[in-house]
Amino acid sequence: MNWIRIGRLALWFGLIGMGAFIFLNLDVAHRKRDLYLIFGLSLVFFISGWVGLFRYSRFWNMLE
Repeated sequence: MNWIRIGRLALWFGLIGMGAFIFLNLDVAHRKRDLYLIFGLSLVFFISGWVGLFRYSRFWNMLE
């Protein structure tokens, strides 16, 4: 496994973790608009991390 693939995996897992972390901090929002903004941001990070993990890093080949 080369360094570029390891770096990409770290990026995708980092995006997934960042989305989960932002989602868990929803109590920071003081107004309803802030709540929607934080929730949308967490969904963007979370979904882009999973899409990147399974689409671009060939994660399935590593599981075999």
